[in-house]
Amino acid sequence: TPPVIRVYGPVENPVVVNQTTSKQVATTAVLGSSDWIEIQVANRKLLLDNVQRNDLIAPATTQWFDLAAGANVLRLVGSAIVSGTTSLVCEWRDARI
Repeated sequence: TPPVIRVYGPVENPVVVNQTTSKQVATTAVLGSSDWIEIQVANRKLLLDNVQRNDLIAPATTQWFDLAAGANVLRLVGSAIVSGTTSLVCEWRDARI
């Protein structure tokens, strides 16, 4: 199923890169240490602290992606990342038969 991705700050301009498919979702969000964004791939929505903020999606550099069959490698890039604090969590359900 399409993933739901959460990024927890601090981070500026976070980009979630699926290194398996070479696609990415880029944002212009600025997250403090208590902020988070949720990227809902199926709906093409972005929530900032549970408030819809699609204006923070960078359309010129975003290529929405589903997860490929098998293993996928997701990478979080951005500025002001704090090691051990900034994180990415991806949730999905395996729907293969």
